Amino acid sequence: MTVINAMKFSDHEGGMVSDSQITRDSTRKYDIIEKVFSFDRDKQLFLLMGGTGKSETLRELKNQFMAYLKSEKGQGIRTVREAAQALSEMATTYKRETIEQLLKSKYGISFQDALSGEGIDTELYKGVKELLIGQDIFYKGTFGGTFLMIGKDEKTFLYQIEMGTPPAFCSTVYESVGSGKDEADKVLGTYVTRLPRSKKNNIPLVEGMAALIRATNAAEKLNKGVGGIPNISYFNREGITILDEKESLLALEIVRVHDAGLIKTGALKESLDTLLHKPDSFEEVDAEVFKKYGVDFDRIMFFLRGYKH
Repeated sequence: MTVINAMKFSDHEGGMVSDSQITRDSTRKYDIIEKVFSFDRDKQLFLLMGGTGKSETLRELKNQFMAYLKSEKGQGIRTVREAAQALSEMATTYKRETIEQLLKSKYGISFQDALSGEGIDTELYKGVKELLIGQDIFYKGTFGGTFLMIGKDEKTFLYQIEMGTPPAFCSTVYESVGSGKDEADKVLGTYVTRLPRSKKNNIPLVEGMAALIRATNAAEKLNKGVGGIPNISYFNREGITILDEKESLLALEIVRVHDAGLIKTGALKESLDTLLHKPDSFEEVDAEVFKKYGVDFDRIMFFLRGYKH
């Protein structure tokens, strides 16, 4: 259960925000997962990637993909499209190899035997077929992973990569995946729809990042399994920036307080701009944003503690 939100701001800028919650055995939840990972090749290729699905599968694929990018063969990856294709092929291979192993251990047959159907007892055929196409109820989560990849080579591109399918180029400036997609999509769709046409491909970075954080907030509020301190990241011409935990939590609070009407838009933009562009700026922003710009500091604290006003 998760939500990954990404947006293309311009030809040279893009951002990605995700939650950090993981659910184990459908009973316990932990705020421990970094769902967004990055790659920078000589300031010529920037990649931000986030995945939703079974955490063990996503972690394995992440490790394989990062190792590949750093390998001799992976040195040939120079575009976002090539990176998306490589991750897609890796995920497809992982899915097929896992299905083949499960067929052997569960039914004692090979992948090719399952495809042909020869010699398979009719009582087992339904189970074999479901496993073969990745729809077995016990293993469906293993094969249901989806990645979002946003990056820049000469320009910024956004791709969605589902396990077992080719990478899908996202024709819109944003995309959301995961169990929180429904609420996040409402927020991002409303934001982009209200933009004038001339601004849809030239979104101010701070404004776009606020929209991504807002969408993550909305998903956390209403979607089961979405939560924790968000992973906030972006890239521009200079490189990739990933906020630390304190800065990420404060950014989330600033957007929430603004959306509740307790600080003005100018304060949101100024404080968020500092958090995004100035490393280790938590103390500076935290000391000023609510006291200096807030309508009523006590009321803001009351709100952030969960009380209704």
